[in-house]
Amino acid sequence: MKNIALLMQLVAFIMTVPAFAKDGGDIQGGGSDGCGLGWQVTQKKSLFATATRGTTNSFVPPTFGMTTGTIGCDKHKITKNEQKEAAVYAETNFEMLSDELATGNGEYLVSFAETLGCADAASFGAMTKANYNAIMPSYQTSAAEMLQNVRTQIQSSDLNCSVL
Repeated sequence: MKNIALLMQLVAFIMTVPAFAKDGGDIQGGGSDGCGLGWQVTQKKSLFATATRGTTNSFVPPTFGMTTGTIGCDKHKITKNEQKEAAVYAETNFEMLSDELATGNGEYLVSFAETLGCADAASFGAMTKANYNAIMPSYQTSAAEMLQNVRTQIQSSDLNCSVL
């Protein structure tokens, strides 16, 4: 029983050590330091507050906040890959996607609309069908050119897309 109590104290100490080392974080949150649920619980700069933050962030790590830009965290650069995601998707699925852009529907087109952050895939499909000649001006159009042309068409339309 004594060994279990000692082990629990050791675990509690180990969990709070990173918090002591990082307590120079921005009290207002943001970035990776000074954010997470622990900073929502207390923002004081005291030994007890630091231990509370460390324990809280050990059980609920701030990684969710860093990937979504919530609980006082800035969205990390590594999660801002939406632009890359659309380019990779366009390149990987170029042949099927170019066909579906012409018809204005299909599963590749719906997924492409999602990578571009378009809320309404049906409206996105209607736009690509109506502007297909501008999106794919020749048979030599590359995936990168097609993606840029789609972005240009989105900007000149009233589509609700978040990744441009």
